[in-house]
Amino acid sequence: MKLHVGCGSKIFPGWTNLDIDELPDIDIIDDARTLSKIPDESCEIIYACHIFEHLGRHEVENVLQVWNKKLVKNGILRLAVPDFEKTIMWYQKTSKLEDLLGLLIGGQKTKFDFHKMIFDKKYLSSILIKNGFSDIQEWDWRKVDHGHIDDYSQAYLPHMDKENGLLDIEIKVLEYKSSSIEANFSFTELDLWQENLKPTGVEAQARWVLGNILNTTSNIEFTGKISSDFYLDIFTDKPLIKRDFTAIYRTPWTLYFRIPTQIKYFHNEQSEKSELIIDGLTYSLKFDKMNDTRYEFNSTFEIIQSNDSLIIEEDEEPARWMNFIYISNKIKNPLNPVGGQYLSFISTLYGTFLGGDRNFVKFEGEFRKYLRIGNDNIFALRVVVAYINNLETDNDLPDIYKFQLGGQTSLRGWASYIDKYEGSLISDMINLEYRFPIKNKFGGELFIDAGRLYETIDAFINTNMIWDYGVGLIYQTALGPIRIDIGFPYGELSNSQLHASLLYMF
Repeated sequence: MKLHVGCGSKIFPGWTNLDIDELPDIDIIDDARTLSKIPDESCEIIYACHIFEHLGRHEVENVLQVWNKKLVKNGILRLAVPDFEKTIMWYQKTSKLEDLLGLLIGGQKTKFDFHKMIFDKKYLSSILIKNGFSDIQEWDWRKVDHGHIDDYSQAYLPHMDKENGLLDIEIKVLEYKSSSIEANFSFTELDLWQENLKPTGVEAQARWVLGNILNTTSNIEFTGKISSDFYLDIFTDKPLIKRDFTAIYRTPWTLYFRIPTQIKYFHNEQSEKSELIIDGLTYSLKFDKMNDTRYEFNSTFEIIQSNDSLIIEEDEEPARWMNFIYISNKIKNPLNPVGGQYLSFISTLYGTFLGGDRNFVKFEGEFRKYLRIGNDNIFALRVVVAYINNLETDNDLPDIYKFQLGGQTSLRGWASYIDKYEGSLISDMINLEYRFPIKNKFGGELFIDAGRLYETIDAFINTNMIWDYGVGLIYQTALGPIRIDIGFPYGELSNSQLHASLLYMF
């Protein structure tokens, strides 16, 4: 968990925002001095911006001990406070008494707006060390681009930051000099009941981010993933092996404008009886509006190769497409959603004036809603709809372009490899979950999934949904929940699917 303490009206996307006042869009209402609603050893970073100086002399050490307990091993405490020594230097240089008074005594507009303490580097370092912290470092906001993480009210002064332990990766991310390596492994599908056919799905992924390209905030990301569905029936075929590789270059600037740009190369291949290889290049522009809305434009060229006519009609098929993405993300605490909602819309144009072998338009929409009952019980809802309009009425689309359902990301009671080359032009799906605590870091979930595939809008009424239901066990970690789900397909009680993964499905 990334915890933003005393956030006020400054909401950080991707963080758990906490304040003592019931303000719009905050995640947790709690006292920063006690953090009674935050489990011990659950935060990889705690950020407190101009909060610490509002504590009394008798409170600061107790609060540091509380915050230390909430951090994981090697976690980071990042403080932003007025530096008394540099404040005096600032006054000597500018003679602006109002700046001096504001930094020393606060705004005094509310009961929480009084400054009770003053700090310099030596004194703050000493009490940090006394209360279990180490590796004290001072950062100058003028020399480091901290993005939305830095102070927003008195940012013309340097701040004191503290790191505890060896999380150099996190430290470098804050100054946009990040390099990180991560890997994960998961089981995806197990059939528990059939005697002859017991398919097992496994997936392994590695990710490497190389930051500070040419001493800028740009970075390069490499991701490799391999997954397999093994058919253990002695009478069946070879396993389905999937390999994916991506290389992404990101920069926050486009020419001289603050418009994030991304260039991605991707390579996907899968093999069983047939071979399928996809290579492509994507150019992306992203526009962020406020804290929760994003507009994204992507232009892609890809080449699809296969020796199976069920996948594509020719050995090689070039495709050109571009899409527009709208996202409104108001989810509170994305790793463990406790409220808010999410809305996305994607429209994609293939071919036409872009060229390529296919001409069609694809529309995809997704809505999520989270409702908290009490402090710990969560109802979660996801609705997904998708539609393809084929502009070539005399030429059917290969199934690779169509929609599919099944597996750990859609219908958890149904195997994803079933009829893997069969898809439809229209799809709709609904997922409903009830999440609840059990004890300590353990929790559980009950879920129902439903979805269907059909070729025409007229078939909407006559097409039945495929249902499943199931239960899950959840264990909370600093990286997010580890989840084990077992899903049962409605109408086929002899089959089930077991999924193990990191984070919630939605």
